[in-house]
Order: sequence, then structure tokens, then C-alpha cells
Amino acid sequence: MFEHRCRNCHANDPANQSYGPSLVGIVGRKAGTIDGFAYSDAMKTSGIVWTEDTLRSWIAYNTGFMPETRIKHMAITDKNEQDFILTYLKSLKK
Repeated sequence: MFEHRCRNCHANDPANQSYGPSLVGIVGRKAGTIDGFAYSDAMKTSGIVWTEDTLRSWIAYNTGFMPETRIKHMAITDKNEQDFILTYLKSLKK
């Protein structure tokens, strides 16, 4: 699922540059905090911590979850797909 849904914009290795920030260590991280990445003001000031629940909301409808985001993606509303992605994201640790 990561390869199909996320890889176009995100790396799973912080050493690899990508359009979006690396998702290694995303679970438990405050949104908009990776140094050197040009986050939107909405992301930087959101105060969101990426938990399973906030990630699930983001994955399902990111522009509804954070209307001022610059990040646009296809909504992933299928719970099974979300579960696969979240399981993978939780495994990406520093």
C-alpha cells in the first residue's frame, strides 16, 4: 500500500529526498517539524501530533482534516487500506 499510495511523494528513508517529508518516525511526531522541509503555515501551526487516529483522519480526507494544507492526495477511505498503511508507518522507526 505504501508503494502504491505514498511512495510518489514520501520516502521511507530519511536520507532520500522526496517531494514530501520522510515518514520515518511519523507516529508520535508533531506535524510540520522536520528541519529543512517547506511546510505550509497550516501544517506548521496545527499543533497536531501524528497518532493512529490523526493519521487515519489525514489519510481519509486530508483537505477536510486540514483545509489550508498544500498537500493534495486521493482520499483513502477503505479501512483495510488505511490499516495496511498505518501498520507500515508504525514500523518506520528511527
